[in-house]
Amino acid sequence: NAVGNSTYSNEASTSTQGTATRTWTGASSGLWATAGNWDGGVTVPGFADSVSFPDVTNQTVTLGADRTVTGAAFNAADAYAINPGNTLTSLGAITNQGAGSLAINAPLALGNANKIAATGAGAITLGGAVSARDLTLLANNTATSISLTNTANALGGTLILDGIKATFAAGACPAG
Repeated sequence: NAVGNSTYSNEASTSTQGTATRTWTGASSGLWATAGNWDGGVTVPGFADSVSFPDVTNQTVTLGADRTVTGAAFNAADAYAINPGNTLTSLGAITNQGAGSLAINAPLALGNANKIAATGAGAITLGGAVSARDLTLLANNTATSISLTNTANALGGTLILDGIKATFAAGACPAG
């Protein structure tokens, strides 16, 4: 196996795997698999990339296939939504840094970092099933909330609530 960048094809879009931060532009549509929606307009993020979602016109994203990233940062004044359907796997933290809310309605699988942080004023709603071994929910603003609304969550280990107002749908969080 070669070390470094490798290229593979995914949904008719070429993706280069690396350790870059890729920025969503939403210039063409709301489809993750459309290269024109990402900075540079040539490739979509690979599983070793982190992704950044700034304030742009198109802030509703459809994954179109299961996607894996090393982390995701949202920083927008207006709401962002990840549509339900395919699974988003994040091997690192997912952070909402903006004033706009973030709704992840797709199933969400969390890797080693297992942190979801609201560091801006925008609330986070996790509408898809969340799977994580240990999970930290963190907010820097006491008015910010993080909500788990799906009852099919697979949370094991430790749930840490750090400075937040968290709400859970009945059955959305394990007792303990």
